[in-house]
Amino acid sequence: MDNEDLEMNSEEVHKPGTRIFKKSTPNGKLTIYLGKRDFMDHLTHVDPIEGVVLVDPDYVRNRKVFVHLLGAFWYGRDEVDLLGLNYHKDLCVMTKQVYPPISSKGVKSYMPTVLPGNGDTNE
Repeated sequence: MDNEDLEMNSEEVHKPGTRIFKKSTPNGKLTIYLGKRDFMDHLTHVDPIEGVVLVDPDYVRNRKVFVHLLGAFWYGRDEVDLLGLNYHKDLCVMTKQVYPPISSKGVKSYMPTVLPGNGDTNE
């Protein structure tokens, strides 16, 4: 086995994993998970933002939980931003109630199709 074969085998073994972005409140009672942080603006629409919000119902009780989303366009380097030059622009702000759910109308969920194949014993 020569060096090229060893390099190829080591690259195959070290495949990149899936990165999940997590943000929690300081007490850990509310957590949001996102699959990605960068989204493309296609002029007519923006890529869908998919994630999971984990809520401790004992902590929330009868209160509502909202997600406040700020979309920003970055067109410069972070190093220049430190010099006082602002190279980002806030594009959109959206607030949506996530708990308790308002209604399931218009919300797409793949969970009913995934759960029966992954250990759901109700069927």
